Amino acid sequence: MRVYIACEVPAIKELLALGQAKFQEYLTPDQFDFDSEVDQESREHLISQLAADDSLALNSGRIGLVIAADLSEIQLIDENLTLSMDQVAGVLASKDGEELSWFASDEIQFQLSEWEK
Repeated sequence: MRVYIACEVPAIKELLALGQAKFQEYLTPDQFDFDSEVDQESREHLISQLAADDSLALNSGRIGLVIAADLSEIQLIDENLTLSMDQVAGVLASKDGEELSWFASDEIQFQLSEWEK
């Protein structure tokens, strides 16, 4: 299942350096009630935007960073999530809180310096 994790740059650095990181909170489309006419892509966009808003708060309004990852059903049961880098589909970034830009997992390391500004 695809999850969206609001985060800060240090968490992304840890994930890249160690190949895994722990997170306590994440969002999934299953956590919300949607009108039956809202398609899966729209649901995921809304959830990723909510996670970006949470990340903006974590990062004092500088940037919203959201890890998009695919988890197993077993991982969804645990309170603390250990995420491995091979589960990361990408990172969504938003400097203005409006538009999200997608960076694939192999692009993340090249964006860190920009996200730290």
